[in-house]
Amino acid sequence: MRALDVTGQRFGHLVALEAAAPRILPSGQPETRWRFRCDCGSAVERSLSNVRAGRTRSCGCARRAHPIITYIGAHARVRRARGSARNHLCVDCGERADEWSYDGGSPVEIRGLVPTSKGGKTYVRSMAWSPDPADYSPRCRADHREHDGRAA
Repeated sequence: MRALDVTGQRFGHLVALEAAAPRILPSGQPETRWRFRCDCGSAVERSLSNVRAGRTRSCGCARRAHPIITYIGAHARVRRARGSARNHLCVDCGERADEWSYDGGSPVEIRGLVPTSKGGKTYVRSMAWSPDPADYSPRCRADHREHDGRAA
């Protein structure tokens, strides 16, 4: 079987440079590898079958530049950046805060369905969040619920 020459062809953010040495998979089968130049400037070696099928479209820079941030991930990001909300005072009443509360209106706001539980029952609720920790304020539980009720 003749090797496929994809030199110079573009696949997403990757441009094929040259064939690389094949890698032997755990199954014992050889995997065709190529060297690519990414639009960000990185040179990487990737599986040709993954690149041609669209499973690999960059060196990884596209995923790092536009990560998918979940509701829980956004709140974890806030805690890493700003610490526990309990170390702050509630922005509404001045008492000790319990939770980080999304202020709303972020230009990068994300909306989605989030599993929530109340009274022992689990249901799905439409929520909004931001990947930016600066878009959150510390609130006590009561003021957080009231703020979310006004925003809904």
